[in-house]
Amino acid sequence: MTLQKAIPNPITASDLLAKGACKSEVDRFGKVFPKGAALSLRSALKAARNDFDIDWFAIHFLSAATWDDYKKARAPAWDAYVKTIAPDWDACEEARATAFDTYKKARAKALWEVIHE
Repeated sequence: MTLQKAIPNPITASDLLAKGACKSEVDRFGKVFPKGAALSLRSALKAARNDFDIDWFAIHFLSAATWDDYKKARAPAWDAYVKTIAPDWDACEEARATAFDTYKKARAKALWEVIHE
């Protein structure tokens, strides 16, 4: 596979700013990649380890055709992730719903109490 020619190599903070990245993420990028990030698997993995949004990069730097290829390539990993977290997700959503319901009732009670003081 060859690199997409339109993507600068290395990616720099200026490249990210030109694509509309927020300043806080660009600043963080500069700390993690002070000389820019080479277009390499190593840099991509480093970006992932540092919680950079790989999809943001893909949306802003890939051509439409390459974006479609990327979505197809990442689909099996996403499907495996969803399958793995599904049981925990359901329990989490149930707990969240119960907790939020309790919060809504407490909020209503607090409002009632301050109105009727």
